[in-house]
Amino acid sequence: MLGFVVPEVLTCNSSLPWSSYLRAVRSAVESSVFPQEPFEESVAIFHFWRGRAVSAVQELEFFGKKAEGKDAPKDSCLHGLVTALQVLGARSNGRERRQLLALAEDLLYFGSTDVLSSSPWPARRGDILKNLLVPLPAEGEVESWQPFSWSPVQPEKLPFVWPPAAKTSDGSGVEMNVQRFRLWLTDQHSVVSGEIAYLFTNYLKRFRVKVEKQSVSLYCRFHQVCFSDGRVAALLRHPRIYEIRPGAGFLDGFEQVENVGRDMDHIAREFYHLFRSPLRTVDAFLCSIPIFWCQLYQHFRKPILGVMDQPIFLFVQRQLRSAWLDRFEQLAQEPRNFFVCHTAFLQMQAFS
Repeated sequence: MLGFVVPEVLTCNSSLPWSSYLRAVRSAVESSVFPQEPFEESVAIFHFWRGRAVSAVQELEFFGKKAEGKDAPKDSCLHGLVTALQVLGARSNGRERRQLLALAEDLLYFGSTDVLSSSPWPARRGDILKNLLVPLPAEGEVESWQPFSWSPVQPEKLPFVWPPAAKTSDGSGVEMNVQRFRLWLTDQHSVVSGEIAYLFTNYLKRFRVKVEKQSVSLYCRFHQVCFSDGRVAALLRHPRIYEIRPGAGFLDGFEQVENVGRDMDHIAREFYHLFRSPLRTVDAFLCSIPIFWCQLYQHFRKPILGVMDQPIFLFVQRQLRSAWLDRFEQLAQEPRNFFVCHTAFLQMQAFS
């Protein structure tokens, strides 16, 4: 009989402290007391981790090395640490809870999919964010732990292409009034924009669609949305984002993307100065990965279609996150803009 073998990088079974902790966690799950338990074991494992004097970034790098089969400290266990932080967060309150859960979120910085679901550790990113992204309780109030739950997706009409234009033919094959639709896209990863460009071009039959493809993604050639205007590449620091140096680590190259985010206000102004005339007939702008780059279009007063398949803070430096949340709320509440999430997990994050 064949069985599925979970990689050691997801179990941490080669390290005694973590394998012992995993047994305690599994017992708590079987007894239906997780994430409030195992508390004492979680405190001990957290102090064990802090005693190693390892940062969240270093822990991510260790996980990346293990995933690639490279040498990394055996006492490193990203999934176990996140589980301990969830238990400690569930047993804490107020700012202390948010500090613990914020550290867990830092450890799960990349990706919208729940990487924990492939491991035997029971922590879940949806639960962590559900309890992280809520207002602080009133003084003296004790918070209950809220598990993540999802609600069915409700279909919406795209505000900038609705109602549909007249039919393309009166039955005789003669073309009637077909509405023109011009979409501009720019992103750092093109998997979403490539799909949107294809769908809009092939399935908006009642529109004459033109997609201005200006992705600076390393993978844009696979999705046929690569930039053609060098000014876009210069503004968004392509190809420096993708420079790979000898001995590059798991996070190599992402610093440049975060630096683009740091300078986004300046970049957005320069983008508007360069393109306000050529883009005066654009009907909508598309932003996807990272959603933070929606700010690139903030001076145009044109509809923005934001498609989120990654967390809202992807490539957003910590000191910019509060201001970005305020700006995102303004963009999302503007009637001419439209934001859609790939998953209920991301929808919950956006609504919170």
